[in-house]
Amino acid sequence: MQVRKLPLEIKRLASSLYAGATGFSGPEIYEWFGQFSEKIGEYPWGNAPSRRVMFEDCLETFSLDQQVELLLKLTKYQGPMKYGAPPKEEVEKLRKLVLEFATRLRGRKSVLSRVSWEAVQEAWDKSLERVVNDPEGAITAARTVLETVCKHVLEQMGVEDTSKGDLVKLYRLTARELNLAPDQHAEPIFKQILGGMAGIASGLAGLRNEYGDAHGKRRRRVKPKARHARLAVNAAMALAEFIIETFEETHGGLA
Repeated sequence: MQVRKLPLEIKRLASSLYAGATGFSGPEIYEWFGQFSEKIGEYPWGNAPSRRVMFEDCLETFSLDQQVELLLKLTKYQGPMKYGAPPKEEVEKLRKLVLEFATRLRGRKSVLSRVSWEAVQEAWDKSLERVVNDPEGAITAARTVLETVCKHVLEQMGVEDTSKGDLVKLYRLTARELNLAPDQHAEPIFKQILGGMAGIASGLAGLRNEYGDAHGKRRRRVKPKARHARLAVNAAMALAEFIIETFEETHGGLA
């Protein structure tokens, strides 16, 4: 069944932390959400509802994906709040709930939760957090997710990484070791699909080099938008998930 709404537990916890005994004032709520969308409008000075209602109404102005991204960003917020910052342990609880929901929302099931290596998890977290407000950073983080998964798999298999920072070469080496190279299969449909996977790796490398935040840029260039970053993040995670599942099935799991 398709998920269409943010779980009530997450919404209520977020509003209690950031619009309850702790958190933002009414005008601060509108100011914080307003920086991400013109739809928020101005604070209703004449007929303002409770701060919790305002918080939840502003949050629901955004799409479900954007709500997830904004809540993750909010758990990292360290700016002014009239009623003080919420307890760190409660913020961390909210963050974990949102990340678990994000995993389900993107159809990742339990695959990513089984990956305990910090480098991959940190890159995944960063890519989600940055999509709305830092698309360039999200693109770089998405590329890092795929790179880290490939490097980890090769290390577990005892294969030397000879890619020298070239993501396309790294993916091709990993794919060959996992029997995922197009020329290792005879069926045309499998060759086509596996070729498409290699194309994703190549596209991510090019996208990061051109639009990520890791290199200097030309004076005249088109800046990526949130939808471009979201495409990069979802493509990277889909490919990383397939590599993880293939390795788990053929080599008995990740260390």
